Amino acid sequence: MKYLIQILMFSSLFFASCFKQENKVLLMRLDDIKLMGDTLPNVAMQKLDSIKPLFDNETEYMCNKLALLEIRLRDKAYIMHTSDDTIKMVCNFFEKSGTEIEKQEVYYYMGSVYRDLNDYPNAVSKFLESAEIAEKNENTDKTLLQNTYSQLSYLYGTQLDYTEALNAALKQLDIAEKNGTANERTYMNIASCYIATNDTANAIKYYSYVTKI
Repeated sequence: MKYLIQILMFSSLFFASCFKQENKVLLMRLDDIKLMGDTLPNVAMQKLDSIKPLFDNETEYMCNKLALLEIRLRDKAYIMHTSDDTIKMVCNFFEKSGTEIEKQEVYYYMGSVYRDLNDYPNAVSKFLESAEIAEKNENTDKTLLQNTYSQLSYLYGTQLDYTEALNAALKQLDIAEKNGTANERTYMNIASCYIATNDTANAIKYYSYVTKI
């Protein structure tokens, strides 16, 4: 009886170990697809579709990682979001169980969904939540934070709040310059914001930066 119990305990540990390893493998595949999606979102979506059946018996965490990545890839491919049902479900999960970087990401894409739905107040609110998480924690995605301020600048501009659009654009530039990712569009956005606020001198200043890049 003693040996039977030992065998059963060993078997349980063995199968648990295999299950955890399978999760790690799937997470690595999601990470690879996520990276591919930054430059080839349509190809990445095809890759993601091909592994979806592997998640049929996976945990709630894994299924939500899959759903969040699908939303991200659609956004990268400029496919308009038409409903907030999925992102609300995913956000509800990561609010309770996610890391800070997962919360930053899910709020960003919730903002993107509401942007596509033309719900600008909710879009601004979610982008601000994403930015707040990133500003308070070092271990977050700085590129995503830069994009968050870009989105906020656009949304404020759409609502004719040019002062806030400029403030968001300047925050975007600050992060971009620290990360070495500032480009023509970054400076053009700020110059356009200064034009909108009737600050011609600063507009010319930032337009001049574009010619030097």
